[in-house]
Amino acid sequence: GGCTDTASQVIKIFDASATTFSYTPFDGCKPLPFTATVNSPANLDYAWDFGDGTIVNTTAANTTHTYNVFGNYVPKLLLIDSGNCLVPMIGPDTVRIIGVTAKFGWTNTFFCDSGSVAFSDSTTFNDPVLNYQWNFGDGTQSVVSSPVHQYTSPGLYTVSLALETVQGCRDTFNVDQLVKVVESPSVRINGDTVICQNGFVIYDGLFNRPDTSVVKWAWTFPNGTSSNQQVPAPQQFPTAGNFIVQTVVTNSSGCTDTVTRNLLVNPLPVITIASPQITPLGTPVQLPATYTNNIVSYSWSPATGLNCTDCDQPFASPKFNTFYRVTVLDDKGCQNEGRVQVIVLCQGSNVFVPNTFSPNGDGSNDVFYVRGKGLNRVKSLRVFNRWGEAVFEKVNFAVNDPTVGWDGTYKGQKLTPDVYVYQV
Repeated sequence: GGCTDTASQVIKIFDASATTFSYTPFDGCKPLPFTATVNSPANLDYAWDFGDGTIVNTTAANTTHTYNVFGNYVPKLLLIDSGNCLVPMIGPDTVRIIGVTAKFGWTNTFFCDSGSVAFSDSTTFNDPVLNYQWNFGDGTQSVVSSPVHQYTSPGLYTVSLALETVQGCRDTFNVDQLVKVVESPSVRINGDTVICQNGFVIYDGLFNRPDTSVVKWAWTFPNGTSSNQQVPAPQQFPTAGNFIVQTVVTNSSGCTDTVTRNLLVNPLPVITIASPQITPLGTPVQLPATYTNNIVSYSWSPATGLNCTDCDQPFASPKFNTFYRVTVLDDKGCQNEGRVQVIVLCQGSNVFVPNTFSPNGDGSNDVFYVRGKGLNRVKSLRVFNRWGEAVFEKVNFAVNDPTVGWDGTYKGQKLTPDVYVYQV
């Protein structure tokens, strides 16, 4: 059929050949201020890619940027016309950013009174480091790369590291209040150092210098007790010997002071006395006390019946059963007591033998027997009739025992009421 049709469209070609861009500087230390300029006869929009992850959209022919990380970068430019036509352009030169990023690590940074910190350099750079300048915050410095520094005074310390490279690039890294040094508590123990066995000691924890922090006390005593008080309860020590008392004081930062105090517990003087001592009434008996060798004084009580009260073995002649106490003091100032009983035979014994009895079987007063107190044994009891004939005899028997008395019979026969004579 030979039919034809014709269509047309205008195609606009964006000619970017007349557009150029430049930038400066091409190298330097970070942070490096950088300026880029576009030369174009047309009104365009621009999208800058500086190569370090920064994209800037602008309509201005001039733009600025700061390179903060060292490295090599090639800037790129995207031209955008009114029709949203895009033309990419690549920078003619590489921008070289040199420099150093200071950084360091450290070991323990908390100390009581003093301590050493080992600092380790972890700096990154693309230009060799020429100078290290450490400032430890206590007025001292160092120029080595990884120093070890001793802190000797309480305080909070900021540490900084300043670096300079061969081409003069600089950087500084600071850590505020990195190191903390706390003064430990300083205490002492107040209390006796020499006591006698079974004695008490009052201990007191005293500060050598004021401490405003919260302080914990931990006492350990050789008698097996402990305390968390600054002034513990009085402590008794029942065992003689040499001992050590200790307290550990901890402040709120965990710093401690451990102090000790020696304690000598002297043994008590030893008193040995055989008791009881038995003596007939009116017969003195020596109190056979023996002692350890270091006695310096004796005191006996009561004084009644003693021939001396300040001697070691007095003679006693009391009228009644008596407990005597002796108090001795040794050359260490230790005191002890002993006791001895003196039993007096026939002390007001008052042998009682009734002068009448009625052996009639009524259960009352039927037996004639020896009674009394303070007596041990009856050696013999004999009863005679008026003609001197012995009608009853008993030997070596107990006092106050009616079963061994006379029941009024003789040879199994009851005797007539009469007057009889007895001998005890």
